[in-house]
Order: sequence, then C-alpha cells, then structure tokens
Amino acid sequence: MRLPRILCVGIVLLLAAGGPAGAQEHFLFTGATLESPSFYGTVRTPAGQLWHSERQLQRLAGRGVSPQDTVLYLFAGDRFEIHSDTSPSELLASDANLSVFDRDTDVRLYSEATLDYLDGPSQQAIDAPGALVYVGPRNLKVSIAAVPPPPPPPPPPDQDNDTIPDASDNCPTVPNTGQEDNDGDGVGDACDPDDDNDGLSDAEESVIGTDPFNPDTDGDGLTDLQEVQSNRDPLTPNRSPVAVIASPGSVAVGDTAELDGSGSFDPDNDPIPDYAWHLLSKPPESTLLQSDLVGANQPLVKLTPDVAGDFELSLTVSDGHLSGAATSMLSAFTPLAPPHADAGPDQTVHVLDLVVLDGTGSREDDGTTDDLGYLWQFLSLPPASGLTSASITDATAPLASFVPDVVGEYTLQLRVTDPVGQDEDIVVITTELANVGPNADAGVDQTAVLGDTVHLDATASNDPDGGPLPLAFRWSLVSIPAGSLLTDAEILDPTSPTASFIPDVAGMYVLRVDVTDGEKEVFDQVLVEVTTPPLPGDIDRDGDVDLDDISLIIAARNRAAQGADDPRDLDGDGTITVLDARRAVLLCTRPRCVTR
Repeated sequence: MRLPRILCVGIVLLLAAGGPAGAQEHFLFTGATLESPSFYGTVRTPAGQLWHSERQLQRLAGRGVSPQDTVLYLFAGDRFEIHSDTSPSELLASDANLSVFDRDTDVRLYSEATLDYLDGPSQQAIDAPGALVYVGPRNLKVSIAAVPPPPPPPPPPDQDNDTIPDASDNCPTVPNTGQEDNDGDGVGDACDPDDDNDGLSDAEESVIGTDPFNPDTDGDGLTDLQEVQSNRDPLTPNRSPVAVIASPGSVAVGDTAELDGSGSFDPDNDPIPDYAWHLLSKPPESTLLQSDLVGANQPLVKLTPDVAGDFELSLTVSDGHLSGAATSMLSAFTPLAPPHADAGPDQTVHVLDLVVLDGTGSREDDGTTDDLGYLWQFLSLPPASGLTSASITDATAPLASFVPDVVGEYTLQLRVTDPVGQDEDIVVITTELANVGPNADAGVDQTAVLGDTVHLDATASNDPDGGPLPLAFRWSLVSIPAGSLLTDAEILDPTSPTASFIPDVAGMYVLRVDVTDGEKEVFDQVLVEVTTPPLPGDIDRDGDVDLDDISLIIAARNRAAQGADDPRDLDGDGTITVLDARRAVLLCTRPRCVTR
C-alpha cells in the first residue's frame, strides 16, 4: 500500500572513528512511517541535483517493519554519489556507517546502517576529490537499522509558576509575568530591594521621602545616595558654587600680584574643595605660561607680569559635583621712578641782594610736574646769620627767595615729592660785600679833518673798589653823519681803552664806550666833529682866499710859524714872511682878491 509523502530523511556517511566525514544524500520517502511493506524514494545530491527517482525500498521479511531489516537496493547501472573530505578508499571500508535524519527537524531517526556489496567487488570511478561515484555493474545493498525517536525533554523549572522559566525569570521565586525591571539591573521590581539602583533601598527611600523608582529625586545630577552621603538634602536640587575674585586691579611690571578667590561660596553651604585658576589671555609680548601661576589650585594665586598690558585670569570653583566660574582683568604698568629734584645753579651775590631760588628744572619720571610738591629749607648758614628756614619766601613753591644778611655761604636743600617717591638737591649761595661800579670816561669831544685818523681815549675811566674783575672796554658807534657807511667793525681795537677810526664823510660822529668790572657796567659818549680840509691860504676858514687872509699873514710877518700845520706858513719854512703873503695873492679865489 502506498503512503502519503510526508517524511524526509537524509543519509550521512560517518566514519568508523565516530566523526562526520562526508556530505548528506537526501532520500524522499513516501509514507509517514516504515510500516508499509515497500515505498519509494528519490536520491539527490547535496546540491539538489536529481540522480535517480522512484527507487524501491523493500523490507526483507515479515509483515510490518522491523527496525533491523529495512534495506535499500541500488542496482547495476544506478549512480549513487557520496561526498566526503576523506579519500575514496576509506569510504569503501566494510565497516562504514550510515545515519538517517528527518530533513525538517534534523533529528536522527536511524543509525548503525551497514554498507556492503551483494555480489563481489565493485567498480568505482572518482569524479572529484573526496567524491565516490558508484556506477555498477554490481548491485549495492544498504541496510538501515531504525532507532526510536527520543522522548520529549522535561519542562524547564518554574518555582513561582508564573510561566517564566527560572533560567530567564528575573524574579524566579516571586510571580511577575510582566518581568518589570525599572533600574535595568536584571533583578525584577517584584523582588528588587532597590528599584532605582541608586544604592538606597526602597525602605530607606520611603523613610527619607525620595522616589524609590528615581535615582535622582530632585533632578540635580546627584544621586539620592550621593546627596545623603554628603549631608545634602536629596529633595532640594544642588546649586552651583559662586566664584568670587578679589584682585588688586593693577600691578607694576616685575611685581607680584595676588588674586584671592577665598571669598567664593556655595549657596547650599557645601564645602568648596576644588579651585582652578587659568591664564586666559595676556599681552602679545608676554612669555608667561599657565605654569607661571603660583598656587593655580589654591584659593590664592600669584602672578608676576613680565610686560605692561592686560592679563585675564579665570577662577573655577567646584563642590565636587557642580562648578561656578568668574574672570578678572589684571593691568600691568611700567613702574615710575621717583621724581628728580633740581635746585638750580650755585650763585654768588652781594649781601642784602634778593636771591631767587629756582627749582623749575625738577621733573617727575614721566617728564611732568603736575604732582610735584616742593620744600626749600636751609641746611647751613654763616655763623653770624640770623636767618632760619622760615625766612624763605614761598618755601613750598618751585620759585622761592631770601635775602642774605651777612657775608658767607648759605646751603639750601630742595625736596620734591610725588606719589612715587621723593628726591633732594642742594644749592650753595655765596655772599660778599656789594660791588662799587666803575666810572666811564670817553674823553673830550674832538674836531677832526676828513681823512685824518680820530684817536679815542677812555683811559680816564676807573673802578673805585678795583673789582671784582679788571675793567673791560667796548667801543661802538652811536650815530654817524648822513652818507657815512661806517659800522662798529671799522673801529680799530674796539675792546681797548684807546681805540681809533677814520671818518669817511664830514659831519658829527657820536661814539660810546661801555666799561664793566665784571659785575656792574657803565658807559660814556664822545662827540667827534669832522670837517673838510681848508684851502691853502684860507687863513680864516671862510672858504675863500681873499684880502682878509692876506692881511692875517702880513700881520704875523717875521714871526715863527705855530707848528708845521700853521696855515700862514705857506712855504713851510717855519717863518711867516712877505713871501707867504705873495703866495696867498697867487691863491686868491676872488677876483682881484676882493673880499666877498
């Protein structure tokens, strides 16, 4: 009787050594069981290629099926291929075993099958490595011993009878079909003593008032356990600490500035264990680094600027969980030096003269005087002096004064101050008796003839007290006649008491001599009248030679001439005679020498 085709089994070659050595051959049997006296199958390769179909499987004897006598016959000319990783000779061993498997469940149904030959040695051909192809002409018998199917496995343990096996039940002793696990720790909520896995048991959280299903009840980033351990209120969110920086604001280059963050605080009164200072920015010329901050992890940090400019620092404070930050700018400046005091030059004056003290040359380091303070005072006085520092007029001004009362040296100090510091300078005033000025005398007024050299004489000048220096002279022109081109440069020896000059035109010349004793200076002037030379024979100097001039010569005849320049001695023989009168007649400028 033919059965429905519902079973699929596979024949797999197993080596006697007990390990799988080849590939499966699939046989499709017709029939749900092997109780039929015969049924048919189809032989296929592992790749699914059809080799032979409708091959009859017959039992050897008896009615019904005995697990030991099911036989597969392959007849001459049939092809039956068995694949294996081993050599073909091993596959032909008489003790090789076969097993039959259910194709759908991979459950082994039959095993201990034997492979032998019906009538003598076989012929074989090798188509590929590891493949044995049986071709015939002899018949091949495959004996299959059936194995009963294994009994079904017992059900897995389930202590709490919640249909969840203990092996996969997150609460094996407490029924919890939904397997809820709020904290994802693998322990179900039904049996988990700490549902939010925050380290506090549900019972403890019930007492505290926190949510047993929320590890951070107040949502501040700290677990309930962390807040309980740090004495915080787990129901009140943790607040960030506040960084506060106390800074000097400015510091001189090279000096050390201290920035103080100890005023930082935590609104929750939590301790602040962590301080972190950072150098955020600096002038481009600065070479300072983060490592140059002294105490960068302390409340108080120190910084020594290397150049002028702005240095920005930040402070971050933390309570171990939250942090707060602040920044501060530190301005570095080039330090100013103390001011410079200048009391002016030493002086020599006369007793009772007003002495002016000049401190206007004093300066601050930046060259200004805006913040300078002044103080003049005596350091020493002549023994006989009755002066004190109170005798100085305007003693707190840059220009002060006093009047010395006796001969001697007066030593004064000028002290100048500004916000940076102070400086002092000393000036010495030497006094002596008053000088009597010299007397200047330019000599008597003169008359000269054009072309003659005019000699100036100031030797009558004098100095009553002979000092303090020898007299010095300086001649100069005060006025000259029209048409004259003379200048002071034409005066010969102008620094001598006896100078001279040569007039260039007739007229009035006024000259001045300045006389000084080195301290006082006086002057005097002299008038020089320059006339044109007289005509020969013009005795009366009226510009004509006439009878009047002849009469003057005759009146002095036979007398000795009055010097070589006597105009009456026309022949220059030293005696005025009639011959001189005759010469005058020859020189007459009027017709017949008639007087005008």
